[in-house]
Amino acid sequence: MMADVKPSPSRALSPTHLVDTGQICWIECHNVEWKWISPDFGRFALKHKLLALDLDGTLLTDDKRISSRAITAIRAAIDAGVIVVFCTGRRYRTVIPIVTEMRRPILVAYNNGAAVRECPSHRLMQKTLFPSEHFASIVELLASFDLSPVLHVDSFDDGVDLYCSKSDTNRFHRQYVSRNFEFLREFDDLRFAPSDRIIQFIIMDQLAILSSVQKALSDGRNGWGLNVHIVRNLTIPASALEILNSQASKWHAIAEIADDIGISDDEIVAMGDDISDLGMIENAGVGIAVENALPEVKDAADEIVPSNNSDGVAIAIERYFL
Repeated sequence: MMADVKPSPSRALSPTHLVDTGQICWIECHNVEWKWISPDFGRFALKHKLLALDLDGTLLTDDKRISSRAITAIRAAIDAGVIVVFCTGRRYRTVIPIVTEMRRPILVAYNNGAAVRECPSHRLMQKTLFPSEHFASIVELLASFDLSPVLHVDSFDDGVDLYCSKSDTNRFHRQYVSRNFEFLREFDDLRFAPSDRIIQFIIMDQLAILSSVQKALSDGRNGWGLNVHIVRNLTIPASALEILNSQASKWHAIAEIADDIGISDDEIVAMGDDISDLGMIENAGVGIAVENALPEVKDAADEIVPSNNSDGVAIAIERYFL
């Protein structure tokens, strides 16, 4: 293996400009030095070549931190040639600081796989829009339950992540958008929001209410064919109903990335804790649940590791990749 050779610190580098020193390259972005490994470096000797990793409830502890052991393990896996994909329900913008801690470029499948970007270059690799022909009907159905959604959009370059109604009084929504107001656009009537930019609906409320909405949305008579699920492992006293294109999921995003690179399902390790992780845990060669995962996620997993607060991710990476 070649030794790491850093480029001259006097040379200014953009996020997309690599200084090639053999198999290992260095880039500088936002005053942070990043290490970049040639995509072919070491990977073909590995039994498992891609790690699909959920963030909240899996990599992140309950207080939203990443242990030093997990950071070390992720860096070592990438340096060995493993493709690491952060798979999250978060918006892309909120994942950038997490990737920055890794000091390694990482692929990010965000909004539960509705889109994929390279970080830190921000290059868009995949995007699956919400079907615009169903937009108004879904908004009206939600209104029949006296609910209004927060809409996630992929307009990163324009600085807009969220749409919501000015009249939305849902306390969970108000708390959420108040923390993200600079990336929010509000509408008098949400039915007139630009439907060609939306990638995800989200409604936060009590589980019993959202379960009734889920049933109505999943009714075969509607013929919408959407990806509808309820996330329950939240740090707020509510659940979240998420509605996406039927082709938008964490597993769809991972499968497309793997296919593009030439990695088989058997060479993928996936880790998660909640219902949105179920597809990738069921379909990956190795599906791993953390101890704090939902019962149905643990039932589907090939292995259960310690919780997000007890270095479960680091333990799994050390076992399967290092």
